[in-house]
Amino acid sequence: MDGYAASILTDRINWIQFFLLLLLRASDVCHSFVYTILNRVTAPQYVASRLVGLKDDDSSRLRIAHLLYLRAMIAFAKAPALLGNTNTEDVSVHVINAPEVVAHHLLANFCQKSIKGEGNSNYIRTNSLRDKLYVHALCLALILEPDYKLKLDTISGDLGLPTQRTQQLIKELGCKVKGGDTAVLTVPLVFPTRRKINKIRDRRKT
Repeated sequence: MDGYAASILTDRINWIQFFLLLLLRASDVCHSFVYTILNRVTAPQYVASRLVGLKDDDSSRLRIAHLLYLRAMIAFAKAPALLGNTNTEDVSVHVINAPEVVAHHLLANFCQKSIKGEGNSNYIRTNSLRDKLYVHALCLALILEPDYKLKLDTISGDLGLPTQRTQQLIKELGCKVKGGDTAVLTVPLVFPTRRKINKIRDRRKT
């Protein structure tokens, strides 16, 4: 997963962020939009705490777009590994409660697809694709933090991950973990070597 950080920071999520930004720009009042989102669905603690107090300006709209996409990623991460006999509309409404284009993006990037027939498919999230989703979500959370310093306890709880597992994943973005609960992105980036990654995987199998 050495290239995950680079892929996210380029065009992996740019188009979906742009789409969400357009949705936000179409709303007359940013606060009412956020209020509606938070009252229609349960927002993860990390997302909800960072939506509070945002103002109706361009910089806030972009931040809200990031947060709403992260909310969809967290909801998708908690879905069953096998989504059988479904389609993007079902995932949009029943799994992530977000626009269908967001569901399409998540299914295309974090699941393997097999055709079921009649417009439906089976989607399987393998362990490697699950970890890919986790790392993308952690990278987005890291981008949202001042000075790229991310407290791991809240985001770990939202993703349903033990803190130690989150520490392992965040290091694959080139972060250092300080104090046991704070990930810091520093330069030059230092990624885990393949030997260390294999040791981590071996420990997970035992």
